[in-house]
Amino acid sequence: MGATFVGVAIEKSIQEAIASIFFHGIFEIPAIILSGAIGLYPIYLIYLLLRNKKEIDYKNQIKSIGIMLALIVVFLIIASIMEAKVSPLVINYFFK
Repeated sequence: MGATFVGVAIEKSIQEAIASIFFHGIFEIPAIILSGAIGLYPIYLIYLLLRNKKEIDYKNQIKSIGIMLALIVVFLIIASIMEAKVSPLVINYFFK
């Protein structure tokens, strides 16, 4: 993403680079953060095991992971629609 931003900024303008990334970035960045949270979830479960020494409600934990996965998919679908449909309209309207 950084290389694309720099390439557009060099060839056109920084404002156009920001406009091309801004609308879908609003949804894509939270999806990336949630993906990282899912990757750290096993460490959280180990922490719960070491801290509580009680039975962990795995059904509830799996439900939380499922909700995060669903949110990631929804955010990425919205981001792709924004990138394909909204960003070109904004760029053509303001910069052409």
